[in-house]
Amino acid sequence: MSGQTIHVLNAIYPDVVNPILAKVDLAPTTGIGDLANNVPALRQAVAGILNVPREQVDVRLIMSRYVSYWMSRHPLKDAPLSFSVFINGVDQTSEIDRAKVFQQLPSTLKRTGGGVGNIMTATSAAVVFDGVVNDTGVITHVPGPNGLPGGYPARVDAQGVEVVLPEKIPLQTAIHINESGLVLDGIERIDEDGAVLFAEQEMSVFREVLGYDCRKMPLCEVDDWAKELQTKYHMLVRL
Repeated sequence: MSGQTIHVLNAIYPDVVNPILAKVDLAPTTGIGDLANNVPALRQAVAGILNVPREQVDVRLIMSRYVSYWMSRHPLKDAPLSFSVFINGVDQTSEIDRAKVFQQLPSTLKRTGGGVGNIMTATSAAVVFDGVVNDTGVITHVPGPNGLPGGYPARVDAQGVEVVLPEKIPLQTAIHINESGLVLDGIERIDEDGAVLFAEQEMSVFREVLGYDCRKMPLCEVDDWAKELQTKYHMLVRL
């Protein structure tokens, strides 16, 4: 035993992987990227609409990977999320037209995808790394903090991460928002033993296209199901 507290940052689908691992006491400290990647554009949009310097603008997001991914690609309607705006630390959410902010992300403030776009993810990861290594206490946005589903604002320091929500939003409400978002990604629920129940609508596509039928995946069967999925993909490619 080294006597050291080891923090683990997971970059692979942390919205879902982290809460699954939490069921067996293996949750990473947090994930990186996802909703954090939209924060710079959101701050810029708010600054332009309210005609204030961007440095005075802060936002707080609660949303799953599905919502954060599509937010920068097409306008979202009735998506499960929470969006709060603060100007110089004062809550100004009621003063902003959320639709006007969001419509800029897939248009005038569209984020570049692919390899170049990964720089944004790397930057958000660097903020988390710096927070842990240098004990900065920075407030940023992370997916899967302490094994929670979806994404949240959080304080990052040498002790790890602590979810920091707007005063009017209880943690259970934030969790519900994110669990609703996971359903849109095909995750109906995560059971207490770490098994994942996939939504029928999404799994029906796998069944029809690949002949792959995994409605429920126990954690102990992950490797077997992954190998079968890989085999089905290879068979499809050879057609």
